Amino acid sequence: MQVSIHRHADATLATLVGRIDHETAAQLEAALAPVLAEAGLKRSALVMDFSGVDYISSVGLRVLMI
Repeated sequence: MQVSIHRHADATLATLVGRIDHETAAQLEAALAPVLAEAGLKRSALVMDFSGVDYISSVGLRVLMI
């Protein structure tokens, strides 16, 4: 799984590519943690692009819910 982060004006775009499953969920969580913290401090939007995600398991959904 690959995570690309791009900042645009008042929003951050996180583009996800690949599978989000038991093996990659921790990687996703680690990649999103600082982005979420920054968005919270700046009160800016976070947009997540899942168009490149082939599969997401319940473990991956758990990361998103947290």
